[in-house]
Amino acid sequence: MRDQWQLTPKLTLSLGVRWEYYPFGYGDNNTGLRYFDLNTGNVLIGGKGNVPKNDGIDVGSGLFLPRVGLAYRLTSSTVIRAGFGQSADPNNWRYFRNAYPSVVLATNVAANTANFIPAASLTGLNATGLGGGSYSVPSGIVLPPLPDLSSGVVPLPTNVSTTTIRNPFRRGYINSFNLMVQQEWKGIVLETGYVGARAIRPLVNMNVNASAPGTGSAGGLISTALGQNYTGTINAEVPFKNNYYDSLQTKVTHRFTGGSSAGFAWTWSRTTSYADNEDLSSLSFPFPAFWGKNRSLANFDRPTTSRFGV
Repeated sequence: MRDQWQLTPKLTLSLGVRWEYYPFGYGDNNTGLRYFDLNTGNVLIGGKGNVPKNDGIDVGSGLFLPRVGLAYRLTSSTVIRAGFGQSADPNNWRYFRNAYPSVVLATNVAANTANFIPAASLTGLNATGLGGGSYSVPSGIVLPPLPDLSSGVVPLPTNVSTTTIRNPFRRGYINSFNLMVQQEWKGIVLETGYVGARAIRPLVNMNVNASAPGTGSAGGLISTALGQNYTGTINAEVPFKNNYYDSLQTKVTHRFTGGSSAGFAWTWSRTTSYADNEDLSSLSFPFPAFWGKNRSLANFDRPTTSRFGV
């Protein structure tokens, strides 16, 4: 919903709001997703047994996202504009496509990898007899057996990796805002001002079984809480803290007769984050006592950028 009002001959106000709701995802075979409960160590299969299709995930009641804009004509050639808007994080639960037991990733290689013998090779320790005669091939990595899904509740094997979320899940959002001044002079238009954004609770790929330095996997948060040594990697997509973008943006445009134009734009900015990409990166320091060490300039931070176009 959006509307615009001419409050005075010089002042225009735009207001808008929308509501977005993202229920927990469903599978394409009339079942829910595979959710690992961090409090019990069990994987819930939505729609199986007594497990509800949404796995009992509390996603809240949605987000009301406002928009507001102001334009004030200071003189016939000078306009001041300001705006603010919120946008929801539209994540679509895609990381559950690799959650156990849809995908089984086991970690049962010997602690001393020098003792690990590949299942088969043409050279090395297990090459003798390969290609002729009778021989036995070492078993190598043995995957865990497929679980019985009928009850909808499957304990996560301690050597298996998976991905999950926290419950309740409170989706984040982005605040965007700007304050710009536009000045026209003899066919040249100069626009300059502040543009910023705040990512509130952006999703971070976090190792939720992180251990304090020197404690090993047995000292992991989940291992300690549940009394089992989980050697697999247990990641969760967690709405986490805030990211920041601040910039000074300037654009100069010259309009030629006949409708063509040429312009130059320059941006001076700073971007600060805890993790750069929710799926492809993670917290470098996932143990809670060291979360603050993750905050730094983003890898994609570009202090100055410029471009020219016609």
